[in-house]
Amino acid sequence: MEIKKKKFSKKSLLINEQSELLISRGLIINDLKKAEQNLATVGYYRLSAYFKPFLIAHDNSHQFKKNSTFEQIWEIYVFDKELRLHVSDALERIEIALRTSLSNSMSHKYGNLWYLSKKPFSKQWNTEKEVYKKNSPHRYFFKEINEICSNKKEEFISHYYKNYNDPEFPPSWMIMECLSFGKCTSLFRNLAELNDKRLISKIFGYHPRVIESCLEPLRYTRNLCAHHSRLWNRWFVYTPRHLNAFGNVNSKPHSFHMQAFVINKFNETISPDSKWKERLYQLFEKYNDSVPFHLMGFQTNWQSDSFWN
Repeated sequence: MEIKKKKFSKKSLLINEQSELLISRGLIINDLKKAEQNLATVGYYRLSAYFKPFLIAHDNSHQFKKNSTFEQIWEIYVFDKELRLHVSDALERIEIALRTSLSNSMSHKYGNLWYLSKKPFSKQWNTEKEVYKKNSPHRYFFKEINEICSNKKEEFISHYYKNYNDPEFPPSWMIMECLSFGKCTSLFRNLAELNDKRLISKIFGYHPRVIESCLEPLRYTRNLCAHHSRLWNRWFVYTPRHLNAFGNVNSKPHSFHMQAFVINKFNETISPDSKWKERLYQLFEKYNDSVPFHLMGFQTNWQSDSFWN
């Protein structure tokens, strides 16, 4: 059945008009001046993503539930901001570990300029998402690398070409620093040999099929953090597979709970002394009275959730 479309007619509202709209819909604002400052600096639309649990279900007039306050919503927003920073910290370690292992493993086996050879790459893209690309994996990555070397935006790439003319391209460890996390995960997926993936995956302590299935969800979450998008109460599009490798997993597949579980497993391996999970627990404790953690996939009594065991 085709959905009948209509013309978008909403107009931009002044800050005081935004606060008046919220009040007219039943939201209690205890400190109007502070609320309007928050609306002016963060934006009504960004904050509206946090309204949903406070709205009366199936009410097209978008009325808030009784006793809902702007301050409650703002507390969740601030928690989510701190959560993104905490998640970014772990994902940074994972991303750098992947880059380093990818460069080291492939350079030791094939030489510093392994990326110039077609041999390590699959002949065709191994995911549906990339199957329609006109170039083969090797041609696609070489095009990207050629652009990096031509532009010389990175100081170390520029330094290489000022001081060396042979070989024509810099070593792998320089190139890997220029590729995005998305490009690195795609490169890993499209290596031809499973043994090469085994060498790279060794740093994470799991089979390459497990690593491969987790990298896309982690890349997606990393991009959410980079673009300051909401993690709280989000349905995560990508979910890892082969989770039996991690042991007993009691997570809803598309929840933050699942993301946190995988991030923590990777982090424990590459950074054994890390207190990432403990610091996440402390963050939850800090917002215990204001944030409904069950909307992230945790038990209602979040402290007794199996994740912390």
